[in-house]
Amino acid sequence: MDGKMNPTEEELSKVFISLYDEYFDVLVDYAQSHGFNSDQAEDLTQEVFMVALEKPLELYRAVSRKGWLIRTLLYRMGNSQRRMQYAQRLKAMMAQRIKEPSSEMLSPGDMYHGLISDEDLTLLIKYWVDGLTVKDLMEELGIRRDACKKRLQRAKDRFQKAYEKEIGRQ
Repeated sequence: MDGKMNPTEEELSKVFISLYDEYFDVLVDYAQSHGFNSDQAEDLTQEVFMVALEKPLELYRAVSRKGWLIRTLLYRMGNSQRRMQYAQRLKAMMAQRIKEPSSEMLSPGDMYHGLISDEDLTLLIKYWVDGLTVKDLMEELGIRRDACKKRLQRAKDRFQKAYEKEIGRQ
C-alpha cells in the first residue's frame, strides 16, 4: 500500500486498472473452481469489480487488495448460490403445487395469489423469477439496502410459513 490515505482520482484509476488486469482471470478461475460455469464466474468477477468501482477508497486502503477482491468474490458467490437455491426451491414448490398437468401454465403470481400479501408476492417474484438484485429492488422501492434486505427476508419467511401451512392442509 502506498501509505497515502487520500489518493487522487488518477491514483485510484491506476490501482483499479492494475488490479483488474492482474486479477480478473484469477477471480474467474477461483469462481469456476467453486462450481460456477464460465459465464457465471465472469459475471461474478464483473460484479466484484463493480463493487470496487463503487468503493474505491475501501479497496485502495485495504491491507491486502487481493484479499479484498477475493473476500468480495466470496460474498458474491454466496449470494448467487443462495439465489439459485431459492429459485430451485420455488420451482420445486410450484411443481408440487400443480397437481394435474394442464395446457396452460399458471404464472407464479396467479398460482400463489392469496397465500401472502400481493406486495410480498410481487417482491419475491421480482427477486426469484425475474432475477432482480437487492440493489435493483432497493432502487425500485426507493429504500436503503438494509431495509430492502429485511423486507425481502421477511417476505421469504412469510411465504415459506404460509406455503408449509397450505401444504399441511392438503
